Amino acid sequence: MIYKVHKPKIYILILSFAMMILLASTVGAVKKMTQLPSNSVATSDGALATFFNPAGVAPLSGIDLCYLRTYDGDSRGDDALFLATAKSGLGLEFIETGNGVSFKRYTVTNGTRLLGSLYLGTSYSWINANLTDYDRSNYQNYDNFSSWSLGLMFRRSNLSIGTVARDLNRPALVGGRTYDFGIAIRPNTSRITFSLDLRKVEDAGGIGIRYGLDIRPIDFLTFRTGYWNDKSFDIRFGVNLGYMGLGAFRAFSPNKKLKTGVGEFRISQPSRTRPRRKIFLDIEMSEIDYSLQTAKDDQSVVGVLVRIGGSDVGVAQMQERRNLLKQFGDAGKEVICYGKICSTGAYMLASVSSQIFLHPLGTVDLIGVRSELTFLKTLMDQLGVHSDFERIGEYKSATEKFTRSEMSEVYREQTNSLIDDIYDQIIRMIAEGRNWTPKQVEDLINQGPFTAKQALENNLVDQLIYEDEIEELIDSKKSDLVKGDRYFGQAYHDYNWKVSASKIAIIYAVGDMITGKSFANPFTGGVFMGSDTIAEAIRSVREDNSIKAVVLRIDSGGGFVLAADEIWRELQLLKQDGKPLIVSMGDIAASGGYYIATLADQIIAEPSTITGSIGVFTGRLNLKRLYEKIGINKEIIKRGKNADFYSDYSDYSETHQQVMRASVEEIYDSFVAKVANGRGMTKEEVDQVARGRVWTGRQAHEIGLVDQLGGLDLALSVARKEAGLVSQQVELVSLPQATWLYSLLNNIVAFDLGISDINSRRRQISQQLSQDRVFLMTSYNLHILD
Repeated sequence: MIYKVHKPKIYILILSFAMMILLASTVGAVKKMTQLPSNSVATSDGALATFFNPAGVAPLSGIDLCYLRTYDGDSRGDDALFLATAKSGLGLEFIETGNGVSFKRYTVTNGTRLLGSLYLGTSYSWINANLTDYDRSNYQNYDNFSSWSLGLMFRRSNLSIGTVARDLNRPALVGGRTYDFGIAIRPNTSRITFSLDLRKVEDAGGIGIRYGLDIRPIDFLTFRTGYWNDKSFDIRFGVNLGYMGLGAFRAFSPNKKLKTGVGEFRISQPSRTRPRRKIFLDIEMSEIDYSLQTAKDDQSVVGVLVRIGGSDVGVAQMQERRNLLKQFGDAGKEVICYGKICSTGAYMLASVSSQIFLHPLGTVDLIGVRSELTFLKTLMDQLGVHSDFERIGEYKSATEKFTRSEMSEVYREQTNSLIDDIYDQIIRMIAEGRNWTPKQVEDLINQGPFTAKQALENNLVDQLIYEDEIEELIDSKKSDLVKGDRYFGQAYHDYNWKVSASKIAIIYAVGDMITGKSFANPFTGGVFMGSDTIAEAIRSVREDNSIKAVVLRIDSGGGFVLAADEIWRELQLLKQDGKPLIVSMGDIAASGGYYIATLADQIIAEPSTITGSIGVFTGRLNLKRLYEKIGINKEIIKRGKNADFYSDYSDYSETHQQVMRASVEEIYDSFVAKVANGRGMTKEEVDQVARGRVWTGRQAHEIGLVDQLGGLDLALSVARKEAGLVSQQVELVSLPQATWLYSLLNNIVAFDLGISDINSRRRQISQQLSQDRVFLMTSYNLHILD
């Protein structure tokens, strides 16, 4: 399967805007309209669809800019600029009349999908004329000109039908309305297109008929011709060169005399050609996730160079990236890894490559894994801070940071279990990739870290080379080393007609759970998952009939129980509507993260995903002795026996303990029931694997908490199958989506904005802590530490 990702380049937008400003300030204006290359209303879907069929801008993805210059005929010197992007189009036409009077014609277009593969578009044109009194008396129709047009387009992969009603308001300049109808067929190939267009002009006799033929013998060359029933005809050539295209159009009268010649210059994104030389992708580890899914099915990409370094994610996501690299290699493409400093996680990933290169003064920090746990009890005692917590599940160890000075035996037991399993997975993956035994890998780990020379001597790397030698090596393979972002900008044009595709939504549930809106702290990197934000995303998916399945990507250790339950409820409503729900677990999907996974049709996790932690805790910190130490005294006057329940100055009474205990028991029972219903287990069976215990994905698969082991790509495959979309084209929709304004503000480095936003969010969390102190959280978020 192929999921294509296109990232429009900002410089294309800037260039487009600059060209429009330049033309508007230096070129004259139009009469009625410029001379345009002929097009079928059934096939026009680029910038020129702004005029030919406004519905054609609706299926357009990316940007298309077309500049036209009339170089021959009576209209010599005419200019036009058309731009289409984001389902909208803009046209600017400039012309001089024979007596020097100049006009400008403007067109704005908008298109939308009505349903399925049916698109609707509308356009509005007007003329701006600066006329003298004499000119106005002779050209008054120009001065008052405006025109409305309406277009429809219906598409299948080899069939396209279009119709346009022009000049619906009957502007005086043109007289009556014009009606166009076109049909185009591709005989099992996108390289040949036959079209037939009919034109009826109101108050004029007869019907104009145009026969069209488009041929693309090779990717970068196009040939088009049209023949009218009055025996006039036209010829059009085009050459596509990456982002740019050049073309020429020549129209002839029935007596075969040249009527006009038009030159065309086009800038498009995505571009319309494949590269002549093969591509060797040059990407960072963080780019593996989204780049290799597309590149592995691109015949022009023969390999990938992955620049490895420190581990920027957890073990599970490193496994996911490694699996994508393996799939890329299994597709017959070469995988090379190059680094200067290589961590344990990066080496685990690189082990699947055909060659590992290292800088001559680099290091390989293959040293294993560790877990460092911090306990605050001694410090809190010195400060006079006392913690009061209630928990359900002896393995629910998140509270031990505050209540103990060292690990409890059950905490140590489950931590060793996690580390042992993950360490074993790392060893086996490296052994498999480098064709060693697990014992050999473990011996090497116990000798690490390694200098570059030591790494070469121990066959950890295949060669020590400098960066410029990498480029020479790729060049010797007759390939171009292309950066990942540039590759996506140059991704070749899909010549097949775009038809409406069924959609699969990926909802990213990432970060600690809170009520309200999601946000990220730009200074600490902390990410918070707001239940309002995720619930809104789920609701939008539920109400969108074009979305046939949902993949919930969870990377969260939980948070406030109320936030988790609000998300769970929206997922329940989604399930009631019959849409398949597949959960894909990232580094961690535990406690509240597992809570929201319980409704899934299937749960898919990486072998080293941290999951489970089915338990609950609640509590508070008593600061009374701290206040006394620093000279602060409080007096509490209350009405109601438990009015001081949430005070940080009141003692933890037996009544308080009973209330808190009853609360966590009720929530734990509800949590277990949700797992039992979702997993087809009894509550007793769930309780045996719950009690706050944390599991790796591999362990969770063995005990029935996870259905399959794999990454996001497997989850998407399962979603396609569950929705009956295996053989169909699928569009991926990522949620929640930030608005353009929100994205802009979050990229501004203004200190004041950052501080004010952080303070606002801090108040949001502080307020919630004072109202809701029941948590579904795990104490683990395991990364490979070097």
